[in-house]
Amino acid sequence: MLLLSAICLFAPFPLLIVEQLLPFPFLIEEIFRYFVVKNTPEKNNWLYPIVFGILFSLSETMLYLVNFFKLGNFENLFLRIILTTSLHTGLFVLMYFFRSRKALSILFLVNAIIIHYLYNFQVGFRMGV
Repeated sequence: MLLLSAICLFAPFPLLIVEQLLPFPFLIEEIFRYFVVKNTPEKNNWLYPIVFGILFSLSETMLYLVNFFKLGNFENLFLRIILTTSLHTGLFVLMYFFRSRKALSILFLVNAIIIHYLYNFQVGFRMGV
């Protein structure tokens, strides 16, 4: 669990470089999430995906601080932290729930990509970040 937690904490940094080459963060992040969940121990411990989601969203929010500094507007930072943490944690938990069923896990991966795309579109539109 410690290794996967560290991977989730630091993953947004290399993923940001990949997203510069392939500008589809919703796709890249969900595929990353899928592989983390597939390699999570089969202990039926819901703590794993919750910790992974919080760590991933925490480090991703740190990357977005650059945008908030550039805009000089921090009024939406707390809202972004709450929404991002909810999204990433929720998708980790749901993907963890479907991980043992191959067809359902692929179907949920597609749904998670769509949910993440809609979230990014909505948040970017409303917050200007």
